[in-house]
Amino acid sequence: MPLPAILVGATTLLPILAKYAPALIGHLVGERAGQVAEAATQIITEATGVSDPATAASVLEGMTPEQLSIVQVQLASLAADLDKARLQHEINQAKIDLENTQDARRQTLELARMGSALSWIPAFQTVAVTLGFFGVLFALVLNISGVNALHEGFKDALLILLGALAVEFRGACQYWIGGSNAGGMAAKVGIQQAASNQRGSTEPTRSRSIFS
Repeated sequence: MPLPAILVGATTLLPILAKYAPALIGHLVGERAGQVAEAATQIITEATGVSDPATAASVLEGMTPEQLSIVQVQLASLAADLDKARLQHEINQAKIDLENTQDARRQTLELARMGSALSWIPAFQTVAVTLGFFGVLFALVLNISGVNALHEGFKDALLILLGALAVEFRGACQYWIGGSNAGGMAAKVGIQQAASNQRGSTEPTRSRSIFS
């Protein structure tokens, strides 16, 4: 779907989704926004018999509570599927990051066994990042407290540098002591799966999936 169509589709759906399926609004951004908008539009069109969002909103207003609940369950099911897919993507990314870290550790161990000076690079890099991170943080604290006033442009540069160093510092911590991202994501997926199982067969089956 072309970008203008994605924007138009997502925008026209907002009033309906805000009222009947607010959990879907957060999914109307990103590379799958068009697919999400198309899937939500299909559900609403099939339920109301019209494709115009304004007319569909009027039809939804005139539905009985039972009819409206069916539409809301279908939209909620779509939102649950999207949440599950997002969590699974985060799990996969965490696993990739963990594998990369493990590969780097193995490489360092091999270099250490060979007696290579290159095995010290991760340690030197960690020390440099740690000193840089806390040094920039200390300078900003002094600026905030008024002890050492910084030029506005220099302060902005330090804030950007602090953000970059924070990412590197986190990576260094994960390298030496590991991280819990994968475990945390796995727990979230487990909770999501349990909720999906509890819903069971109460959710209507949609005619097609946006995840294929």
